[in-house]
Amino acid sequence: MARHGASIVRDAPDANDDAGVAERASATPASRAAVLVLFLASGAATLAYQVLWQRQLVVLFGADQHATAATLTVFFGGLAIGNALCARGARRLGDPLRAYALLELGIAITALLPGALAPTWHAALPVLGPLAAPESPFAILVKLSFTAPFLLPATVLMGATLPVLAEVLVRERRELASVASLLVGCNTLGAAAGALAAGFWLPYAIGLRATTRCAVALNVSVALLALLLHARFARRPKPVAGSSEPPLPEVPASRLPASALLLVAGASGFATLALEVLWTRMFALVLNNSASSFAAILVVLLVGLAIGALLSHAAGRLIRSAEAVLLSVLVAAGLAVAASPFVLSWQTGSFGYLRSSGGHADYVRSVLVLTAAVTLLPAALCGAVLPCTLRLLRHDEHSTAAIVGRVSAINTAGGIAGALAAGFALLPATGLWGGIRAVAALYLTVALVLASRAARGRAVVAASVALAAILTLLDPARLPIVALDVRKGESLHEVWQGSHGVVAVVARPNDLRIQVDGSYTLGGRSAQAYERTQADLPLLLARRPQSAFFIGLGTGITAAAALRHPLASLTAAELIPEVVVAARKYFGDDAGALFDDPRARVIVGDGRHVLLAEERRYDVIVSDLFVPWHAGSASLYSREHFATVRGRLNEGGTFALWLPLYQMSRREFSIVARTMADVFPQVTLWRGDFLTRQPIVALVGQETGATLDLRAVAAGMRGLGQHPDRSDESLVALAALLYGGNVTASAALFADAPIHTDDLPVLEMSAARTQADVQGHRAHWLVGDALAELYEDLAKATPPEADPYVAMLDDDQRRFVTAGLILYRSLVALAEGRTEETGSLRGTFRDLVPYGTYELFRSRLSRADEFA
Repeated sequence: MARHGASIVRDAPDANDDAGVAERASATPASRAAVLVLFLASGAATLAYQVLWQRQLVVLFGADQHATAATLTVFFGGLAIGNALCARGARRLGDPLRAYALLELGIAITALLPGALAPTWHAALPVLGPLAAPESPFAILVKLSFTAPFLLPATVLMGATLPVLAEVLVRERRELASVASLLVGCNTLGAAAGALAAGFWLPYAIGLRATTRCAVALNVSVALLALLLHARFARRPKPVAGSSEPPLPEVPASRLPASALLLVAGASGFATLALEVLWTRMFALVLNNSASSFAAILVVLLVGLAIGALLSHAAGRLIRSAEAVLLSVLVAAGLAVAASPFVLSWQTGSFGYLRSSGGHADYVRSVLVLTAAVTLLPAALCGAVLPCTLRLLRHDEHSTAAIVGRVSAINTAGGIAGALAAGFALLPATGLWGGIRAVAALYLTVALVLASRAARGRAVVAASVALAAILTLLDPARLPIVALDVRKGESLHEVWQGSHGVVAVVARPNDLRIQVDGSYTLGGRSAQAYERTQADLPLLLARRPQSAFFIGLGTGITAAAALRHPLASLTAAELIPEVVVAARKYFGDDAGALFDDPRARVIVGDGRHVLLAEERRYDVIVSDLFVPWHAGSASLYSREHFATVRGRLNEGGTFALWLPLYQMSRREFSIVARTMADVFPQVTLWRGDFLTRQPIVALVGQETGATLDLRAVAAGMRGLGQHPDRSDESLVALAALLYGGNVTASAALFADAPIHTDDLPVLEMSAARTQADVQGHRAHWLVGDALAELYEDLAKATPPEADPYVAMLDDDQRRFVTAGLILYRSLVALAEGRTEETGSLRGTFRDLVPYGTYELFRSRLSRADEFA
């Protein structure tokens, strides 16, 4: 290890002489440890930037493949460029520790550049909008070229830090692989800490901009400490001969050419980032797919990679046969990767949904434990490949920084290719299981080729046997990709696999539905009456609209129902391309008009980004039911998004935001209500149904002065052929029953709720915590009595006679509004078995509405709500 009393700074210019290296770069154990701690902190900042920039690009470009590709390509491309530039300019580094400090300062400064990305993008959209639209063939190129100037400066500097620090710490050439693996391990552990901070805590506590400033401050602190370290150890005497620590063992010359080893470095990067994509999709089958779940997966993967690098460092001091170690690691990695789907199936009882009864913290711990059980070993083996490869490279003619920079550049470039290939090629072409098996086969193929070149017969046999095993015994194709509930008679019609997840069409008796990742249902035939209401209600409230935009497609039943209205044009945006395919193929009878009517167009893309990129305006905009704790969905509830929606409405336009109250608590509802009321001058609440277990409601945003005309709504219902045998008065009453209250006039009810913004995404974490707390019976959804209480609070805060939105209604029509609350309360009492309360409320409801309206609900008022 280090020599006592040695200097950590560069004292001699000769980059090729081992004695010179020892003289200028050796360090005391304390100084080496300090440098490693600095690089650990730098890794935390780097990963925080990646997480924050990914979120920023998703908001700007949409939660689609383009945003993911832009982030991966620019971020890791910058790292690779930094590696390569440092390798070429290694001889001109000067003092490496001082150079490292300057690099960290440069990162701190340039990391602020992405803060200008959003306003610049918004200013450029009027020009770039058509080219950046999801259907444009130039979309990815536009987003890449626009992102690069903001992200590349910082990421290029980040890429140069590893080679420079290797130059600082390496005393002798044979130390290079050991020191590099130690640096990579510490940096990756720091990255795991950054993932914890940026994925679980800081953005929700202080916001994204403040979190960025924390990362900047960390870079500045690292730079200043590096300068202090340099000044301190520059005053130490030059090293003396001898060492108190045992030298590293000599590594025999490898029979493998440098070109083959560099290919291994590239293949290692390819496999590692491909696995990150594939394993994330694999765990989506059993997790709730919240941001917390994905952050937990990332943390475990980073810890595994760090363990692999650190174990490689330890092995380098104990084992002389570097070729044997590399070949063994490659074979073991291939087998472990191939086994990972089987391990997950075993751990979850054939891909059962992970649940926890201890609240959000306990759920996160469960995710960490499950992820570690499945991926920690294979991730550690994958993380050991690059350091083992570096140990075999001959590097007598190059400086330390040049060697590490060159190998890291190739490894990082391979990582870019692996991540893009997994998302855009492997998943669609081979499916999830085929993609994982392909990566496992890559490790074993590389091992087989290297063993053959090195003439190691036993390794050839081992790699061949392992490769045969993953093609036969460890073939995950026999594992289910969709977990079916046989108790409910479920059967699988068809399944598609893509970068957004596993889309399946699942049949139940008297039902057909679209599911994503096994647990996220996008609608089905059994709920088509409620899905049509999601289109009818906002269009009837808008009064003779000519154009409509739907965010989210699902089965297509809702958007298709809008075409029954006299619209001139309709646009529907769906994020997941496979969902569009499923809707067209399996729901043609219900949604066929959407794909055949010349008035309609269906766009594959993020609805928020489509609205932002296009300059079209609409009379009505409808947002589908989006679960707020689902990763990426919370951006559809932000103040910035609501402002975009308002800006895309024609004068007097209407925005309907549908909410799945069976996936929200009253706190989450209050956050959304206050946020929307902060943008729209008038927000009202409407019932989409009278279900007690799975209710949906709409928050309807309009301009000041909009009032409710129930007779116009009733006339529109009759024009759609709804309840043709009912009187006009019955239709008016039926429409009035759906009105839930005036949110704007009752603003005091929601005054304590925070506003959800892109910078401070409070809804995302709140919803994720509630989701876990409900499983542990520590919280409850806004259903049943809780929802009835909300309706009552709204009625008390702004009774119908004081509500400006219903000022046009007469006394009878206001009684119909009150009857809606009575009806829901009676249905809740019935579902809870409170018979006496049910009878009393049912009688009150009968007295408030026309008999024809009461008849519509009489059967419902006699049986508990069974809908699920």
